Amino acid sequence: MEELRGDGRVARLLIALAITVGATALFATLGGIRLAHSAIARDQYDEVRHIAITKGTASRKGRVTLRVTIIGWKMYPGLIGKPLNKTDGGHWAIFVDSKCNAVSANRKQGTTRPLKTGKRKIYAALANNDGSYLVPNVRSNTVTVKVKRTVKKKGKPPRSCRPAPRLELAP
Repeated sequence: MEELRGDGRVARLLIALAITVGATALFATLGGIRLAHSAIARDQYDEVRHIAITKGTASRKGRVTLRVTIIGWKMYPGLIGKPLNKTDGGHWAIFVDSKCNAVSANRKQGTTRPLKTGKRKIYAALANNDGSYLVPNVRSNTVTVKVKRTVKKKGKPPRSCRPAPRLELAP
């Protein structure tokens, strides 16, 4: 009887070892922790959406041109201001000193309206066609640009410009 119990333990140990080796091999085949984590993130949050300002340059007329990198968001320039929202894209808004200044549907760059002389804090946020912002909010890094000259002409922001969404803090 003692010998049979020992054989049962050995069999269970071999089965547990085989399962561990198989799971490890599968995990390695899938690319390790990074791939497993990215698959979980995609399942939980759909696609990754991101916008980043890579450069901000002020012109002599007081406009600031922003170069951006956008990931996971398509541009629909013909639909800006329309009530039909697409789930995979829209446009992006430019905020100067926390106020919407302009919108762009260009994947690479956007330009503000003329700004007053001085240092301006600028960021961008992804937006739907109707001007609403994504939930959760997808906004870029903030850049500080010094505007040296300006023109006196100042227009109203586009109708699709809406106030900045308030950041919700997690409890």
